[in-house]
Amino acid sequence: PLGCTASGAIVLGGSNANLAGRPFVVARFTRNGVLDRTFGQKGIAQALFWNRTAASSAGVNALAIAPGGGIIASGHIDYIGGTKPGSAGYGTAGVFRLTKRGRPFRSFGTAGHTQVKFPGPAGVPESWYPCAMTVDQRGRITVTGGGGTHKSALLTARLTTRGRLDRSY
Repeated sequence: PLGCTASGAIVLGGSNANLAGRPFVVARFTRNGVLDRTFGQKGIAQALFWNRTAASSAGVNALAIAPGGGIIASGHIDYIGGTKPGSAGYGTAGVFRLTKRGRPFRSFGTAGHTQVKFPGPAGVPESWYPCAMTVDQRGRITVTGGGGTHKSALLTARLTTRGRLDRSY
């Protein structure tokens, strides 16, 4: 995904397939297309907030400029074989927020990130593949995508501005 800040900076999301767990990656470029070295580490911010031996990201698939100029991004985290021997695999939505400087926004979720799971039968998470995200004028985040372990479904969750599940939704 691609975004643009109010100052004209270009923001791009993806993953780092060269590292275990495939961290989410956000890069920021100046309006002239040059990597903005004041952002993250020399222009690139990475987020890996799951067990890298149990799961991998599929990369950032949605991003938005947050109120105040930071970045909110989301993507699919794939627990291919589950987290325990003999358990089924499942997917979660990984959502994270960065400051304008490309650092974790610490008051969002748990130190700048959160994972959203949908509980299924017997408490086993449903498999879901978040593919879209929006941020409303109040800063609430809605993530949606296809999923369902036992039958197909459209799964949608909304988070508060602080990265907590919005139970009023």
